Amino acid sequence: MADNQKQAWTYARVSTDDQVESMSLPSQDRETDPIGKERGYKILAKHVEPGVSGKDTGRPAFGAMLADVFEQGRPGDAIITTDQSRFARNHEVFVSVCAKLAKHGIVLEHTSGTNRLDPDSRFSSN
Repeated sequence: MADNQKQAWTYARVSTDDQVESMSLPSQDRETDPIGKERGYKILAKHVEPGVSGKDTGRPAFGAMLADVFEQGRPGDAIITTDQSRFARNHEVFVSVCAKLAKHGIVLEHTSGTNRLDPDSRFSSN
């Protein structure tokens, strides 16, 4: 019997010493796990990016996470992060990656809602 439970990958990132204090990687992890459980996801992997700017498009853990998602993801799956700023600080990168996720039926979940592109590539956040 196939496992039909929605899958998710978590992503946590800090880029400065101040962020290490105010939004530590462990505290982000403590927020993303309950989001996954509450929203019905099975967490497949946790990707952590210490000391890297969200404007950097060559983030190693970010790239590894996207590779996992595009290889293993199914429509209805998600990436979970505490805030969309943890995912990307560059608007063009954010929209581009969300568009690629949308083509696979995958959404970006965060503590205050969900980001998605609909089939007509209109962006929504709730």
